[in-house]
Amino acid sequence: MRKVMVVVFAVASFGPLAGSAAAAGPDLPSIPQNCHEWNELLHIDNVQSCDGA
Repeated sequence: MRKVMVVVFAVASFGPLAGSAAAAGPDLPSIPQNCHEWNELLHIDNVQSCDGA
């Protein structure tokens, strides 16, 4: 019974800490979704058109 109480106490104590550490992580940039966003990310200026074939 004592082991069960120790485990319950440990989970209750450290559970919120793990959640707050994950929530406070760095903001990751979004993945480019189209040709224009990729060109902006890679700093490519010399593309004539990426809208057509």
